[in-house]
Amino acid sequence: MSTSTTKAAPAEDLVGRWRIGLWLSYGLIVLGIAVQVFWLSPQSWPGSLNDPVRFLFDSHDIGVFFRSSAWAVGGGTLYRDVPSEYPLAANLIFGAIRFLASLVTEPDRHLWGFTLIWILCGLSVLAGCLRLASQESCDGVSLIWLLPGVVYFAALRFDIYPAFALLLAMAALRRQRLLRSAGWLGVAIALKGFALFLVPCMAMYVLHLAGIRKALIFSVVCLVPYAAMTLITLLFSGLDGLLSSYLFHAKRSFNGESLWDGFYLRFLVRWFPGLPAFLTIGFSIGAAWLRPRSFDRLIDACLVAVVGFTVSTVFYSPQFCLWILAIASFSERQRILLAAYGVCLVTYFYFPVAFDIVWNGGSRIPLRIAVTTVTLLRLLLIVTAARPPAATLRWAEPPSG
Repeated sequence: MSTSTTKAAPAEDLVGRWRIGLWLSYGLIVLGIAVQVFWLSPQSWPGSLNDPVRFLFDSHDIGVFFRSSAWAVGGGTLYRDVPSEYPLAANLIFGAIRFLASLVTEPDRHLWGFTLIWILCGLSVLAGCLRLASQESCDGVSLIWLLPGVVYFAALRFDIYPAFALLLAMAALRRQRLLRSAGWLGVAIALKGFALFLVPCMAMYVLHLAGIRKALIFSVVCLVPYAAMTLITLLFSGLDGLLSSYLFHAKRSFNGESLWDGFYLRFLVRWFPGLPAFLTIGFSIGAAWLRPRSFDRLIDACLVAVVGFTVSTVFYSPQFCLWILAIASFSERQRILLAAYGVCLVTYFYFPVAFDIVWNGGSRIPLRIAVTTVTLLRLLLIVTAARPPAATLRWAEPPSG
């Protein structure tokens, strides 16, 4: 048996199991919707579970984006009259969609128009992610982008935009197009600031690849969009406006779904309030300390930085799976891809399913199981990525060009 045949066999077997998991998860969703609609009346749910599980649609975050975009239709100055927890780059997306909605709908229908356009835009960006993943990744990895949790949060959350920018940055860096990669990473940072934690390990890789001068240029270019947006915000909203979104995130506390909640470690944060920030920075520095000298090892380092951020903060958001997948899609390590698949698969059953059961008075056990499973899978990702691989499983030839 040839070497190529030996490598292809487990890949085909694993992709087949992924495909089964994909169809099974959608089958369970259809079953859940059918039970909710045709069998169970609101009064028959366990406990006081009177509201439906949001299997297909969740308006909460879209409502936040809509309110943040009032400035685009004459509702006042952003951060002064229009509060927002998001940076300027994100609000430019919100504002563009709000303005477009105002052109095609009546004033009392702006929210409906905004929602429809938002979902269409999110799914369009997801299609771009899927296309890029099919070109850049091992065979079958694009299936992960079709899992229910990925589609759900791509359509109904904001993180698909910085995740796509990160995908483009990694694809460009793989081809050693340093300035293009730095530019796209800069877009990701401007859209969601915690992408900053990727800069040290990526700069370390560029240092090995092209020398200290190119590494410094790469780092500076990464920061230009973020710095420009910060300066613009300061000029039109003042210092208070600039700090408002940062203060919102600085005040965020336990949400019952983080590592600290899942493993009953809140007492450590009470004793050492700076521990989450210390660990977040530590994971970023640790990722750079891996000193990646190959693109495969860079993917490992980036996973340490990003997943490290998601496990060290006092809150966890289910849409973080998009960030994890954006990096893991480039990996050729079977355990990393399995863990990423697991995170994206379980995330949907953690939110909205288990979360809504608890929210409406049902048992907390499903949510506890889902949160613990997602946390363990993220810890597995960090441990696996931090260790040098014994071997990689190449399921497709790296792209040329």
